[in-house]
Amino acid sequence: MSPYFALVLLAAAVLCPAEAEVVRVQKCHLPAASRSACVVHEVRVDPCPEALENRPCKIRLGANYSMSFDYTPTFSATRAGSQASKVSSIVDIPFEQMDINGCKYTTCPIEANKRQVYTYAIEVGTQFPAATHQIKWMLWNEEDHHQNCCFKFTLQLHN
Repeated sequence: MSPYFALVLLAAAVLCPAEAEVVRVQKCHLPAASRSACVVHEVRVDPCPEALENRPCKIRLGANYSMSFDYTPTFSATRAGSQASKVSSIVDIPFEQMDINGCKYTTCPIEANKRQVYTYAIEVGTQFPAATHQIKWMLWNEEDHHQNCCFKFTLQLHN
């Protein structure tokens, strides 16, 4: 196989999320001052065959997954933060092992009114309890945390 053909195959595998499935999401309910300042068009989890039937993704503890979403912000940002949290009735519990530098997972500077993509590889730790969890994902302007994208979706963690 020629190096050029191998490069084309690699690029196709990375750029074409053929295996990723679109998951159903909900808007975050935030205080008026922190309302989401973007449109989240589509959220994909790979692998997640359950999404084809509008069911929560079944995520095996200790396995690797990827999550990506298309968004159009109404704000610009030179630096971005991002965080996933487990939704709780008292206070959301952030995933401490997550890298919160959003610019590593989307193009920075973020441009207002331009559709962009955020992609994050997830290694699901075995320290999480096997159960169904609602996850909140936020991407924000580091200079103004009120400028953010926020959505929630459900995952079912299992052994």
